[in-house]
Amino acid sequence: MLECELSQMPSFMGFHLSNLWGESLDFESYQSNLNVHMMEQDVDGTYHWVVAHRDPGMLNWVDTTGLDHGYLTIRWSYSTPPPKENWPTLKVRKVAFDAIGDTLPDSTRQVATGEWAENILMRHRHVQRRYRQY
Repeated sequence: MLECELSQMPSFMGFHLSNLWGESLDFESYQSNLNVHMMEQDVDGTYHWVVAHRDPGMLNWVDTTGLDHGYLTIRWSYSTPPPKENWPTLKVRKVAFDAIGDTLPDSTRQVATGEWAENILMRHRHVQRRYRQY
């Protein structure tokens, strides 16, 4: 589980998984990346991401696509960088799958399986549009 606290919202923020070669995982068929438009903050303004090999039913799940090892990357940019003391801070914790819900704030929204299916369909459409042949 990852946690990111922000004192000032970046112009861009994204989170993605990659293999040991640094190649992005399948982001068309799996939710292996998220950008700020796809994520939801908790009520305290913190972002929590759950990296898991299967659906935990929790918000901001990032799917490993079955990969056992790889990298995670969090990127952000500001149009005008804030002072270093206001940069985002990150915490990473390894949590047993069955304990994920216990480690997230009570306000964290649970997500139904049908909502993931809608997200995957949206991803598919966006990738098809992005890589279309002219």
